[in-house]
Amino acid sequence: MKLEVKNLGIIKQAEIDLSKNLLIFTGYNNTGKTYLTYLLYGFYKLFNKLKDESRKFDFVEKNKDFFDLFTVKNNSTEKDWDFEVSLNFYQEWDKILSIFQNKLVEYCNEIFVDNEIRPNLKIIFSEDEKNDIFKIKSNYISENQSNSIKNGILEYKQNHKNVVNIFESELSINQIKLKLFHYFFEYVFDIYLTIKEIRFFPAERSALNQYAYDIIYTRAEKYEEAQNQIFSENKTAKHEIPEYPLAINDYIKLVYNLRKWRKNTTQFDEMASKIETMLGGKVSIDEDGNINFLAFQTQQSLKAHLTSSTVKSLAVLVLYLRHVANFGDIIFIDEPEINLHPENQRKLARIIAELSNLGLKLIVSTHSDYFTKELASLIMLSKNFENKNELLNEFELTENELIKKETISIYSSSRDGQITEEKINGFGIEVEYFDSVIDNQSQMYDKIYFMTSDDE
Repeated sequence: MKLEVKNLGIIKQAEIDLSKNLLIFTGYNNTGKTYLTYLLYGFYKLFNKLKDESRKFDFVEKNKDFFDLFTVKNNSTEKDWDFEVSLNFYQEWDKILSIFQNKLVEYCNEIFVDNEIRPNLKIIFSEDEKNDIFKIKSNYISENQSNSIKNGILEYKQNHKNVVNIFESELSINQIKLKLFHYFFEYVFDIYLTIKEIRFFPAERSALNQYAYDIIYTRAEKYEEAQNQIFSENKTAKHEIPEYPLAINDYIKLVYNLRKWRKNTTQFDEMASKIETMLGGKVSIDEDGNINFLAFQTQQSLKAHLTSSTVKSLAVLVLYLRHVANFGDIIFIDEPEINLHPENQRKLARIIAELSNLGLKLIVSTHSDYFTKELASLIMLSKNFENKNELLNEFELTENELIKKETISIYSSSRDGQITEEKINGFGIEVEYFDSVIDNQSQMYDKIYFMTSDDE
């Protein structure tokens, strides 16, 4: 499945393949990478949002464009309740996609906290993907009712004999439509969007780690002030409650809520320990939500605000992996290389590659050539060749850290608003804009060196 994006801020055109397990975005500054990752984050959140909203009683009425696609057949009599609701999603496929595209555009207001951002979006399924969906067959029968999917038709049937004065009300019809809506999600969209949770680690994470509590409390106080003003003046209050893009909002909530999960241990605890080895100490969180760091070398315990910038940058990722992460989670990391020495940038690239192999989907934005070059090496080493094990031993790598080229895509953003997919082959990744800058710098250095060498 792909998402085509046009006219998103400075971005004129992009087409992103969402089927890959590791997506890398790179390119020049101020060319829309953050906008794009915010949008993708909102795309995945939209499906969870619709599931949550569907619990509200007026959800069907507010989404008539979708629910009007259902066909309702009521052959009931006073003593015989014979009822059928169906959706031919094979026939209505383009309409269904159009509706979800429009929902995503509407959601941009919340994603970006900006009413002016209205991109053109298109969800694209390949013919093979559509055929896979339409081939789904399932059936659930309970008492006098059944749900089924066959040949692209989603259907609900219910029959009661000898029932007096029982006719379907509009509310009951809507409840049945909602049942089918959830059934539709479970057996159609979840094939390509099997999501546990979506997490975003923004470039601003070092500061947000320290101030998440202050932000939450400030919002609560502002909200209470606003409510008091409305109550006392009996009118809509003009107030300013701090607002942030959806991804930033959710990260603040994650940091704030980490203390609730501190006693949990996930299957990714070992990966958290790998990052701690890189940091040189153990990260923990206490019952009050304070992040602490115990240095291995000195056994000195430090509060987060006293630690190095590297620890501040990666502490919450460690805690997330140890206490929260689940298989199927989608993780966005904006500039993972922030505050990292080149050696640690390479180590983190290996960790991210391994996480993608262990069942997490990762979407990463980076400006680091060290990071992308390390990924290129991991792709090359995934091939079978003579003396491969010798190289793995020499570079202290395992098979779990290697990347199959079929599982990764990398995109570069240019100053003309185009986002293009970079070539990935048996020799790794070619990032043209990195290579040209590095070549230019090397030529400059060489020229200056040879012209000034006589002065030494």
